[in-house]
Amino acid sequence: MKSMLKALAVWICLCASVACAAPFRPSEPIIPLSQIRPGMKGYGKTVFHGREIKTFPVEVLGIVKKKERPSSLILIRSWGPDVKAAGGLASGMSGSPIYFDGKLAGAFSFGWDFGDPFMGLVTPIEQMARLFEYRDEIPPFPAPAQIAAPKVRTELDSKFDELYTRYVGASSERKNVIIADGVSRRAMKKLESRLGGRVLTGGSDDNHVLPGPRQRPAPGASVSALLAWGDVALNVCGTLTAVDSSGRFLAFGHSFKNWGAVAYPIAYNTIHGIVGSLESPFKLSSAANIIGTVTQDRPEGIAGYLGRYAPAVSVSVGVEDLDSGKKTLKRFQMLSDQYAVLLLLPELVSGLADTVMGRVSGGTVRYTVSVDGRGVPRNWAVGDVVTAKEDALGEAMLAISPLLEKVIGNSYQDLGAVGIDFHFAVSAKHKKLLIEGLKLDSQYAASGGEITAEVTLRPWRQKPETRRFKLKVPPSLSGACAVVVRAGSPSDQEDSLQQTRSRVSSLAQMLSELKSAERACEVVIELVPQTPDESAASAPEPGADARRRKLKEGSMRVFRSEYVVDGSIQTPVLVVSQEPAL
Repeated sequence: MKSMLKALAVWICLCASVACAAPFRPSEPIIPLSQIRPGMKGYGKTVFHGREIKTFPVEVLGIVKKKERPSSLILIRSWGPDVKAAGGLASGMSGSPIYFDGKLAGAFSFGWDFGDPFMGLVTPIEQMARLFEYRDEIPPFPAPAQIAAPKVRTELDSKFDELYTRYVGASSERKNVIIADGVSRRAMKKLESRLGGRVLTGGSDDNHVLPGPRQRPAPGASVSALLAWGDVALNVCGTLTAVDSSGRFLAFGHSFKNWGAVAYPIAYNTIHGIVGSLESPFKLSSAANIIGTVTQDRPEGIAGYLGRYAPAVSVSVGVEDLDSGKKTLKRFQMLSDQYAVLLLLPELVSGLADTVMGRVSGGTVRYTVSVDGRGVPRNWAVGDVVTAKEDALGEAMLAISPLLEKVIGNSYQDLGAVGIDFHFAVSAKHKKLLIEGLKLDSQYAASGGEITAEVTLRPWRQKPETRRFKLKVPPSLSGACAVVVRAGSPSDQEDSLQQTRSRVSSLAQMLSELKSAERACEVVIELVPQTPDESAASAPEPGADARRRKLKEGSMRVFRSEYVVDGSIQTPVLVVSQEPAL
């Protein structure tokens, strides 16, 4: 944890918009695609174990020319004792530099699931070098229009599948292998569907920043692109292809998610071994020291800068086991990208909480979520209680996710690199609070006066408790009314926000609306007229506005409990100009 704080201390922000850079010239001589011929023999560089870079022999089988990107690919076959022991060209070898006549030709980039594991495709170095022709855009959060495309498979993905099927008869391209640590298996399964690749259990090392000249890895070194790091790790393993004299690098030979201009860390990797698989072998790795930042993620590979670092989203997760009394605090960071945060954070947090609890079960979760960012009031936080028969933590995250989407994806302003704190108080007990009874001190109430409600509440399978609430009667109210005691309705949050949206014109107003919305843990006591107000029928008062008005005038009281409240009850009361003498 100390090293993680140290990483924050030395974190250096890249500028928000970097102009297109000078042409990328690798530190090694290159051989252009025009000089590659079938039958040429050469070698590749990669790490099979630990951090030692080793060579393996390859031979050119042909050149695949296409109109799509990459527009040309070199088909190779590999052999040798290391490749044979690995079971072929493994996932994690993507980016391994390939050489002919001692010159860099490109990066191994693609293989085929259930295909010949000793065959693969190489992305030419000239096409990878063009990644630096793009402008680097590193905003705190990309605009929604820029990040919508990765939600579905692109046309490019489909055309690549067609290319592979036509050329070698394979059923599909090999998927990225994403290494996760610190999250439960069920979270990993959900992350697979969100990231479109295999998510496997791996290791994670201390991801502190490695300063100075030591951050310059050699081509063939194993590296990882980090999506999350710290007490939770989520990364994709690959190989460094090339570096230049200024510290720019190329890797992978294919995109990770094809997100375009990005800003996430790249780190050294330690390879524990290569795991054989009927689908395709893959490297089992642990990401270690952070050495730079990926700024481009496109079809020809990933590219970025060594020794430069971008801001990150900081996440803390506190878990309190109410049954055992154990308290745990975990922290991690993740790339500062709105889409990625909303896509990945719910599973990372719930998966981390699963591992802390050591169980996935029903029960009750009391949660609090706070967000710290540009324009967010200090100590802004919301919370509630959820209960479920099978998966209480999962239900809590289902309630939290829409809230995060409203705040982080708000329409009003950029929050920057935010800090998000979660606190979960978890119990295996079903903590419900039943509304059982209601008594009034009188069946009459005077306009402008008060009425006392005695409410009986029963915690689940425990003795009932009695609480008293004083309600003020508005001077303008008269006639048949009722005192209603009910559970809060969080399902009305979205309706209330939509109803007040014409007035909400700033982040501060939206945050205020969210904080004052009803919660499932609330007991709501209110005085309501039994006869409808005809003047309000044509223009009904929005729920959020009515709640604020009633709380301010005192005709509503709210009691926030540590339970999920259930039930409702009401008792009639007659409001008169003067309470009759009894």
